[in-house]
Amino acid sequence: DNAIVTNCFGHIIESQPPENYNPEYKAWKVETLPLRLYPVKYQPVESAAKQVKTILELIRRGDVTEIVHAGDPDDEGQLLVDEVLEYAGNTKPVKRVLINDNTLPAVKKALANLKDNRDFKGLYLKALARSVADAVYGFSMTRAYTIPAKARGYQGVL
Repeated sequence: DNAIVTNCFGHIIESQPPENYNPEYKAWKVETLPLRLYPVKYQPVESAAKQVKTILELIRRGDVTEIVHAGDPDDEGQLLVDEVLEYAGNTKPVKRVLINDNTLPAVKKALANLKDNRDFKGLYLKALARSVADAVYGFSMTRAYTIPAKARGYQGVL
């Protein structure tokens, strides 16, 4: 009836760079490895900053009393939207719609059967754990291999 619809397009929120967790991480040193990047600090992906701003404004509107999470019905889809809601500091009730079939009857049926988003917390945590592990491992291993390579004259990042 009075619904407002907006969208995410892939991951529009990302982990902040390591130096935002600890100023010592700005300089690449073996002594700071492995990097400790938890709890996760988020920021908008640069190319999505305008959309993140729009979503935050919509979430914070006084006339918005409930949010319907329509991310893909898998763990990554759960993470994509939940991380935006977390970044926004959302406290409004969130319902989850699971759309597996884009035909009109199937979408109507899914919209008539909204679930509490809290029921999908495990799916979110599964994807979040993988995402955090990927970031910590990725940033740490990149530095672990690049630091000795640079000591031998290599100019790039491994």
